[in-house]
Amino acid sequence: MQLTVRLYANLVQYRPDSCSGRNFQVNLPDGSSIADLVNHLGIPEGEVRIVFVNHIISPLETILEEGDQVGIFSPIGGG
Repeated sequence: MQLTVRLYANLVQYRPDSCSGRNFQVNLPDGSSIADLVNHLGIPEGEVRIVFVNHIISPLETILEEGDQVGIFSPIGGG
């Protein structure tokens, strides 16, 4: 299945050809979860804070479907 993915903040380091906030395509086997996507991209799970699937916050166990749009955010500090 093909997904549209967008990485934010320091997570762009796991997709060198992507800039923060830019979409890219990922192909995964049917039945893959968000955790499978994170693993496929080489992102340590501890670096993932929030994931949106089709604009809805979703846990790592969520099973993805063809055409889903996934946004992955790291913990963000600031003050």
